[in-house]
Amino acid sequence: MRSSIFVKKGLICVTILSSLLLVGCHSSVDQSKSTPDTTIQASSEMSHYQSIIDTANGTPSAEALRAYIAQEPLLKDKVNHQKNIDAFWQMLISLPPEQIQKLAVRADENVLQGWIDLLDLYHNNY
Repeated sequence: MRSSIFVKKGLICVTILSSLLLVGCHSSVDQSKSTPDTTIQASSEMSHYQSIIDTANGTPSAEALRAYIAQEPLLKDKVNHQKNIDAFWQMLISLPPEQIQKLAVRADENVLQGWIDLLDLYHNNY
């Protein structure tokens, strides 16, 4: 009986953390009022991050993971936004455990740390 309680508790934790991460991925800034300058800058930034992702060519790396995270708030289209999250997750789960442990998360990388925490919960419950 106790093991099923712990499994349910673990699943609840994963669900809550997942929800918090996905909610946290959304910017609170009203991006509907963009000027031509901000649109050009966002496009330039997206191109920069996408080039890092393309260079990784599917090979998991800290730089590519950080590029996915940085690109996420710039994506306005819900389909591309979800594709970005899905590709990030696939890359994250394909990282070898020793590489995850070596991933030095800086103090300002709360989003990456949250994803790593979610990955830890995922591995411990599945």
